[in-house]
Amino acid sequence: MDRSAAFRLMTAASVIYGLAVGLVASISGGLTAPVASVGAALIGVGWALAAFFARPSGGGRDRSRNR
Repeated sequence: MDRSAAFRLMTAASVIYGLAVGLVASISGGLTAPVASVGAALIGVGWALAAFFARPSGGGRDRSRNR
């Protein structure tokens, strides 16, 4: 997966998560904290994985190949 696709996916997931938390908060105040906690952890892990596994943007020379 290239960098732009990974970040588009994570941006969409972040927006959907925000809408879900807003919906849960408006329906039932009791479930807001668990949904927010689990969602925030999943989004955080997703952003970390997207940044870790995304290929370099190609802005410079890959020095690891020239050794």
